[in-house]
Amino acid sequence: MSVEFRGQQFVKFWELGAYDAQTTFIAAHVSEKLKVCRAMFVRTLSISTKRVDTALKKVRSDSVIDKRGKKQDKQTLQEERNRHIDIGEEARRLMRN
Repeated sequence: MSVEFRGQQFVKFWELGAYDAQTTFIAAHVSEKLKVCRAMFVRTLSISTKRVDTALKKVRSDSVIDKRGKKQDKQTLQEERNRHIDIGEEARRLMRN
């Protein structure tokens, strides 16, 4: 692979911007039929091998949609509940005065 070609691939990948589009790009360029040097591929795109593994797993499971940050953890949910409780108690206190 020439340096020029690798540079073009780098630009194409990062110009996609959207995580889902980048995942599709990775999966489209990594195939079992085509021998690709994994180390060169990840260096070309400046991504981790985990990113490639994740992209392939998502494509195989037909779920390319980016779900990062979509779930609230239990601690965040509990903090939300506590905040609502605190606000309610404060409102009752103010109404008594």
